[in-house]
Amino acid sequence: MDFDNSGFVTQKTGSSAPPFHWEHGAPLPASLQVGRRLSCLYEIARADVGYIMGMLPIVRRHNEEHYGEYRTKRVILEVYDEIRRAIATGVPYQTRLDPPPADPRCCHPAQKGGGMTPSTKTEFDYQFELVTQEIGIVREAIEGHNRSFFTIKGWAITVLTGFLIYAAQTEKPPLPLALAMIVVLILFWVQDCVFKSIQNVYIKRSAEIEAFFQGPNFAGSIEAGALVGLKTPNIEGAFADWLSAPFSRVLKVAFLPTIGLVYGSMILVVVLVVVVGLLM
Repeated sequence: MDFDNSGFVTQKTGSSAPPFHWEHGAPLPASLQVGRRLSCLYEIARADVGYIMGMLPIVRRHNEEHYGEYRTKRVILEVYDEIRRAIATGVPYQTRLDPPPADPRCCHPAQKGGGMTPSTKTEFDYQFELVTQEIGIVREAIEGHNRSFFTIKGWAITVLTGFLIYAAQTEKPPLPLALAMIVVLILFWVQDCVFKSIQNVYIKRSAEIEAFFQGPNFAGSIEAGALVGLKTPNIEGAFADWLSAPFSRVLKVAFLPTIGLVYGSMILVVVLVVVVGLLM
C-alpha cells in the first residue's frame, strides 16, 4: 500500500516537500529514530535491542522478501550506534529525516487573528444545555427513588414474613417480639415517607421544566436569546421549600395509598397475629 501524503502537506503548509523522506516498503524513519532515542534514553543495551527486533517475525519475513535482509533491524541498530556515538563524543546527532523534525516547511500556517476560533454559542445556548442536563438529573433522581421504594418495601415484607413464620411455629408469639416488629415496620414506613417527599421535589421540578417547554415562554426565550420564566439550574431552590418544613412534607405523604395502606396493612397483620395467639 502506497501512502502519498505530499498533497496533505502542500495543502496545509504551502510546501511541496513531504513531512519526511519516504521509501516505499521501508520502515517508517520517524518511528525508527524515536524508538532508538527512547532506547538510548532508557539505557537499553545494543544486544537487547537486537533481541527485541528478533521478536518480530512478520516484520523480518516482510523485509527478507522485499530486500533480501532484515533491513529494519539493520537500520535501527545503525541509528542506535549513531546516537550512542553522538552521546559519547558530544557531537550533535544528525537525523536521517528529510525534512528534519520541526522543519519550518512542515509548519501549519498561523490562524488569522491568532488563538482559537471564538465560540458562536449564545447565552441561550448555554442556558438550554443547563436545562437539558438538569432535566436528565431530575429524571434519574425520580427513577432512583422508585428503585429505593421497592427495596424498602421488599425488606419490610421480608422481615414480616420471618415474623409470621416464627409465629406459626409457636403457640403464643412473644409480645416483645411483636412490639419490636411493629417498631421496625414504622421505621420502614418513615424512611419510605422521607424518600417519597424528596421525590416529590424532583417531580415538581420536572413538571416546571416540562411546562416551560410546552408553554409560550420557550418560544419567547428563543426570540429573546435567554431563558424567560425559568431559572436554571435550580434544584437547590426547589429543595428550599422542602427544607422549610420537612416534617409536614413527610407527614403529607405518610397516608398515601402506596405507602400508608401498605405499611398499615403490615402492622395490622402483626396485631392480628398477636391477638389470635392470646385468644387461643
